[in-house]
This record gives sequence, C-alpha cells and structure tokens, in this order.
Amino acid sequence: MDWSRVKSILIIALLITNLIIVLFIVIDDVTESQMSTAEQRVLIEKILKDADVDNQIEQAMPIIETMPQLTIAYQMYEMPVFASQFLGKFSEVGGAYQNSQYKMTFNDNTLYIVNLNKSKDEAAHLEQAELTAQGFINRYFGETIDYELLDKRVEEDAVILQYGQKYQNFYIYDTAMNIVVRGDQVVSFQRKWMMIQTSNKAPQSVKTCYRALFSAIDQFAAQAPVTIEAVDLGYRLEKTLLGENVQSGDALPYYRFKLANKKPLFVPALSEKY
Repeated sequence: MDWSRVKSILIIALLITNLIIVLFIVIDDVTESQMSTAEQRVLIEKILKDADVDNQIEQAMPIIETMPQLTIAYQMYEMPVFASQFLGKFSEVGGAYQNSQYKMTFNDNTLYIVNLNKSKDEAAHLEQAELTAQGFINRYFGETIDYELLDKRVEEDAVILQYGQKYQNFYIYDTAMNIVVRGDQVVSFQRKWMMIQTSNKAPQSVKTCYRALFSAIDQFAAQAPVTIEAVDLGYRLEKTLLGENVQSGDALPYYRFKLANKKPLFVPALSEKY
C-alpha cells in the first residue's frame, strides 16, 4: 500500500473539513441578511479555490427566495387511444403499435416513435430541423411552452435535438424529448415527461446558492480539479425508502451545477427553515 498517498488524501480531507467548519462558523456569525451578495461571492471564491474548484460562472448565481410546491408524476398514455389519435388505422404486435409509416412503443416511462419510411439521402439543415421538430411537438402534444431546447447538433446527415421540460423558469429533472430530423421528416422521437400539479400550500423557502455550495463543498472537492460552468434551479422527484422506481410524488427544489466534462452535480435547495 502506498502510505504516502494515503497520508496525502487524509491531509486533504482534514483541510477540507476544517474549511467547512470555519465556513459555517463565519456564516453563523454573519447572517445572510448582513452579508452582501458580493461578500458572499468573495467568500465562495476563496473556499472553491482552496478545494481546487474553478468557478467560471459569468452570470449571477440564482437569487430566489421561494419556489412553488409541486406534485409531479410521469406522463402515461392509454396506448390504444393515443395510437388511434396518432396513427389512425394501426396494428398491434408484441406491445408495439404501427401503421405503414410509424412504429410506437411505451417503455420505462418513455414514449418511442420511429419513422419506418425515413430517407437516408436527405441533407440535414439545423434551422429547418428545429421548425420541423417544433411542428411535430405542437401537432401531437399541443402548443405549450413547457420545454426548452438544450442541444442541437448534426450527426450522420441528421439533426439531433434535445429538449428538457421546465415549469416557469425551473428545470424538471429526468425529463427529455429527443428528436432526430432528416430533411423535413422526423426520423425518431422519444419523450419522457412529467404531469405537474401545483399546491395551494405556501411556497417553500429556498437556501441561497452560496449556502448550497458551502454545504456540498466536499462533493466538489471529491471531483477536483473541476470547473463549474453554470448553475440553475429546478425540481427533482423525491425518492422514497422503497427505492428509485417512483412514479409520482412531491418535487423538491435542487440546484444543478453544470461541471465541465463531468455529470452535473445536484445539491438540495430546500431551506432548513422550511
């Protein structure tokens, strides 16, 4: 065993622990109402630097005091009914519904639609592809504003568009619409979406972005060196002790820190005062 490496890891862990302890002493002594945003930012920059985390967030971090309480559930479909609306006349084989043009299935909370007549000779055009995708969404799922375009790229003469669901300006975790367009045709479509119900209860309090960062500094340090590129606020379906396979429930607020070349890091945003 490389004892020198073990000692180095222990020393780093102790340093991070000490930083966190000092940090919370400072925060407890100086309330957020007394500490300006600029002062908080200076403090967070120092802590991140000591933890070997580079902060490249150019825009201001979210400053939101409350968020609505939401109950969310994965969107389900009565497939024979939806297939009739989408396909018209169709046949059902092995859980798949299809006509001469499309094949449709529903698995793992996700709707899949494949164009059986896709052409491989049509060129890809980014602007036209986005209009085609939006037209497809509007036609079959209604003209809504509950989604945002996250990524658009060309691969093998097709345009791949990735959308995420949102509520107001908040993201909804574990949702997606992935659409592949070639020419003016949708080649394939995947949709994993949530049904959202607001609560009549008072809005829930949200901790500041800086305090959320402080509380998770050890998670950032564990991935160091790392660069924080952006941060936003949204909702995640609350898991239970019964496991991960939860279909519906309360949605809790989370900060999503987008890290360069790594998976986003999610930090609970619900205030301890709530």
